[in-house]
Amino acid sequence: MLAAMRSMAPVVGQRHARRVAGVAAKRKRTHNPRSAFTPVKLPAVSRRKRQAFTLVELLVVIGIIAVLVAMLLPTLNKARQAANRVVCLSNLQQLGFVMRQYAAAEHDQVPVGTWEDWRWHSDVIYYNQGPLFYTSMGLMYQEGFLVNPQTYYCPSMNDPRWQYNNPLNTWPPGAPGGSILTRISYASRPVVDWPPDQSSQPIDWSTNKSIPMPRLLRLKNKVVLADLMINEDYLNSCHISGVNVLYGDGEAQWVARAVIDQPAMLGGVPNGVDPSDIADTCNNHYLNRANENIDTGYIPAQDAGGAWAALDTQYGR
Repeated sequence: MLAAMRSMAPVVGQRHARRVAGVAAKRKRTHNPRSAFTPVKLPAVSRRKRQAFTLVELLVVIGIIAVLVAMLLPTLNKARQAANRVVCLSNLQQLGFVMRQYAAAEHDQVPVGTWEDWRWHSDVIYYNQGPLFYTSMGLMYQEGFLVNPQTYYCPSMNDPRWQYNNPLNTWPPGAPGGSILTRISYASRPVVDWPPDQSSQPIDWSTNKSIPMPRLLRLKNKVVLADLMINEDYLNSCHISGVNVLYGDGEAQWVARAVIDQPAMLGGVPNGVDPSDIADTCNNHYLNRANENIDTGYIPAQDAGGAWAALDTQYGR
């Protein structure tokens, strides 16, 4: 019997070993988290191959863009012109405020008028040859009443001779190698003459003596500053369809071009007068003084007529 038991021991041992191995394997599967998931291979997402634009498609797109730009440009230009007109009007309002400050300090006197007896030089504020000096509207800057010199300049002006700080109109005035004259882009009422020297007062050429500046109170309902209107070329260099003006009481407003282009209000350019001649067109057309010609000698200053008088009629409208 003992021998039989000994012969069965290897068989029992093998069974026990298999049982132990089976339990161990089961425990291993139970404690391995990865054994609970079966990896699945996802199918690749198909992508269409991109195709380049054809030449015809590109030309169509370019054509559409060109049409849109052509449609938008006039609108953008009008918007820019309207914005510049507003800035210009604001400049005149600021100059009006400065002018009233100057008048309060100078017994109601204001520095408006023309340089020498040249009616188209009502925009000159500094002479940069020989004796260097400020004149007319330039006195407001020289004496510290005007802080920002760009207020003197209309943003719509496209002629560099009346633009701020360039080789043809240098700023600050008096800089070595600068332009002969420093101009602003607004004309002041040509009611007195300012001499070509260092005098800070207008002059009466008949006596060759200084005279007082115009009084602001007497110019209350008259235009004291306006966009350049020496002739049509100058008008067309700015707002074209009209002018911004400043009245003596500080009111600034827009006036349509038709007001100063009415033949009944202007003397017109007489026969035989060259319309391109600045002196003749300024004196005859924009001042309504057909008998005045700068080439014949000195012409005394007097209250402005012509376009200035036409603009006066728009006060308060």
